[in-house]
Amino acid sequence: MDDSFLKTVVHPCLNGMSPDLAIECYYDIMSRRADGVMDGVFYWDSYHTQFESIVLLTDLTLDMLVKTRSQKSDDRVRMLKNLEPMLTRSLPRTYQHFCDVYSTSSTMNKTFVASHLGSFINNSCVILIWWNNLHLADATISAHSHRIFTARKLITMPTTFSMHAI
Repeated sequence: MDDSFLKTVVHPCLNGMSPDLAIECYYDIMSRRADGVMDGVFYWDSYHTQFESIVLLTDLTLDMLVKTRSQKSDDRVRMLKNLEPMLTRSLPRTYQHFCDVYSTSSTMNKTFVASHLGSFINNSCVILIWWNNLHLADATISAHSHRIFTARKLITMPTTFSMHAI
């Protein structure tokens, strides 16, 4: 199944299915697209899987988290575990979608997400700062504002020394 078919046909169908059927299809799609599975978490070889495919699968996973908010937490925990390696690779294109899903309190319990993606949320703050996207970092991860402020000071601090020949 190619990306365009997954995006234009399968993804909308999953959104229209009952959560139980959608979860089953989701895992089937992920297992067929993944290059490997370790402890129930799908992984992709960075040389084999294209960036656009990872972006699409990340968006699919985020939408499945929204769809399954009333389902048992085991499936949601597994989806969150699968989400982390995908987000690390697809951040520039999917971070806003992640923030939208995360910030909607009726969609996901923030404590639940933070307990499973806490280290990723902390690390993504640093990544955003290095991308010089301080506004997005501040807007989406306000709980870590002290860390953002400290990192911003270090990054934007003018260099007050110069190298002298020895």
